[in-house]
Amino acid sequence: MTRTATADLRWLRALLVTLVATTLGVAAHSLAGGLLPGPAVLVVLGCALLVVAAACLGTPASYGMLVALVGGGQLLVHLVLTASAGHGDPVAGHGAPLTATDASAAPHWVEHLRADLTGPHLAMAIAHLAAAAGVAAWLLRGERALWTLVALLGACAASVVAALSGPVAAPRTRPPCRPEARLAAVARHDVRRLRDLVAHGSSGRRGPPVLPA
Repeated sequence: MTRTATADLRWLRALLVTLVATTLGVAAHSLAGGLLPGPAVLVVLGCALLVVAAACLGTPASYGMLVALVGGGQLLVHLVLTASAGHGDPVAGHGAPLTATDASAAPHWVEHLRADLTGPHLAMAIAHLAAAAGVAAWLLRGERALWTLVALLGACAASVVAALSGPVAAPRTRPPCRPEARLAAVARHDVRRLRDLVAHGSSGRRGPPVLPA
């Protein structure tokens, strides 16, 4: 039987996945020398990730689903922050920022993504993917523990409800004795005694008559 999450459980799990993916994406962007946009961009981005995660977490999540949510969310955060705020001073491993001449050929975030996935930066992209896979494995353990707890609580609640709503045996009581029944029983008893007396009296042996002196 397929287990379905309630609304509260769905949004709570989606919020946790969103916070993890957003934190990893912002940290990766900042370590790469990226700049952060205003709070409004981060709020809109977080809400978008939350809605997508909630839509995918209606049932227990698989490992592949968690990898996709964490890794894809991290990549989306990095791209949105790159497109909205760009990069400042170069950081070791990421080279100099793109100039206006470079940006005339393609958008800045496209060139940055191409640079991250090719050449010497490919190892860094693989490291980000490995980190996402590790975090997804950690989330999967929590996911399984949570659903196990939900199943146990559901079984306990069902047992309590069944015990409270089950039939209660009524105490056994003797039927009331009616006066007519009691009189009939007494009459039958008296008849039996009279019959026994008559029977014993008629069958008893009588001695010879006493002669007068």
